Amino acid sequence: MKIAKTEELPVGSTKLSTSQKSAPETDPRVENAVFAELKPGFYSGSNKLLPARAVRDLVNQLGAAVVQVRTPGGLGSGFIINEDGFLMTNFHVIEGETQISVEVYHQRDGQLERKSYKQVRIIALNKFEDLALLKIDEKDAPKFKDYILPLIFLKRLSDVFDDEIKQLADAKTKLILINSPHNPTGATIGDADMETLHDFTAQRGIQLVSDEVYHPIYHGRDTKSAARLPHATVISDLSKAFSLAGLRTGWMIEHDPVRQQKYWNARAYFSICNTNAGEILTEIAIRNRAVILGKSQQTASRNLQRLDHFMTEHRDLLGWTRPQGGMTAFPWLVSGENARPFCQAATERGILFAPGDCFDVPSHFRLGFAASGENFVVALERFEEFIKSWAAKMVTA
Repeated sequence: MKIAKTEELPVGSTKLSTSQKSAPETDPRVENAVFAELKPGFYSGSNKLLPARAVRDLVNQLGAAVVQVRTPGGLGSGFIINEDGFLMTNFHVIEGETQISVEVYHQRDGQLERKSYKQVRIIALNKFEDLALLKIDEKDAPKFKDYILPLIFLKRLSDVFDDEIKQLADAKTKLILINSPHNPTGATIGDADMETLHDFTAQRGIQLVSDEVYHPIYHGRDTKSAARLPHATVISDLSKAFSLAGLRTGWMIEHDPVRQQKYWNARAYFSICNTNAGEILTEIAIRNRAVILGKSQQTASRNLQRLDHFMTEHRDLLGWTRPQGGMTAFPWLVSGENARPFCQAATERGILFAPGDCFDVPSHFRLGFAASGENFVVALERFEEFIKSWAAKMVTA
């Protein structure tokens, strides 16, 4: 998401604070007053913001509530949400699985001690929100800490709008740009949250632009195009979801007639017309969009399953968040090192990644998984050989 102002922010950035000072000391009386409003249960909470906390304090308080969820097919993360062992994870982590274990890091003498629990029951599933509610059922399991966690981590995106976007948007804000499915992370914005943002921008006269070049390729909940919203501007093209980049054709959906005229005038200065052949092929593609997009979805879904297995096999070196849409993922090196040398070395094996420093996240790298046929299988085989050689190099370094 990008919020454009007179004083422009870097692409992909969220400017919340320019101070490098450590968080102020927390007044226990303030924190206890906030916590006192909480009532037992999964859906209650306080309207007050929690006070600022230092990172070390958060680790000490919340470390035992962060868990790993393991299945024969993969690995995911989750959060304990009450002392009886209920926890939240993603639906895709346990989808179709019957053998689930949870690794919890208990606080012991100031240290985190790992313990695995294999008696885990599925309580509820929501495929469309990509959420799953589990419960640790082992008899010898202790009371788990910190069931206040969901108030901090399991926030709806609409809450983020309230807490951050509304604070960032001011009289200088001219435009807010949304990219969903997002490049490079594959994150998506749900229909209700997009409508919340649309209403917010419309009330303040801020233009909302939705970049939908990867729509409608989804791997979790499907999302409607923002073209249905009266004050949204939608941009897309044939290069991503359609996989027809060579046609160099895109489009814009604009409801405002004044803006429409401005776009026509601007286009007249940049280009007079497209190629006749390109326009003919574009029309053929649009008329057959169900077939073309269906093949793109099938290819992306199949390759994502392969990539999911690959990332599980190499979780000691690579971390990732499984994309919910699009054809790109944004893994990271668990070592935390800059991924550019990693990406440069990969090119010598015929593997091309985009280094994370291009997105201001140096330890990450962008990976595409839209290759058709068996090309992606071959790429993963090369990637696996490279991973092994890289790991060996790191050991001897």
